Amino acid sequence: MKKQIELDEIDWGQVIDGLECRAWQYDRTAHYYDTDGGDECIEEVSSANEARNLAAWYRRIVKDIQKQVRDG
Repeated sequence: MKKQIELDEIDWGQVIDGLECRAWQYDRTAHYYDTDGGDECIEEVSSANEARNLAAWYRRIVKDIQKQVRDG
């Protein structure tokens, strides 16, 4: 199901920033699993692969939003 949401460009920028932060957190989580990390705060996932998949998912959403904002 697709819904159309209208926000101004500044608000979309905030949404994109938040999604990019989530992707970065999952990248850090994957790194934690890959390196048997220390006391880092990580996201609740079962593996590095799951964390990488979630990071990629957030980045896809960011790209979709950026394209739609750019194309109007």
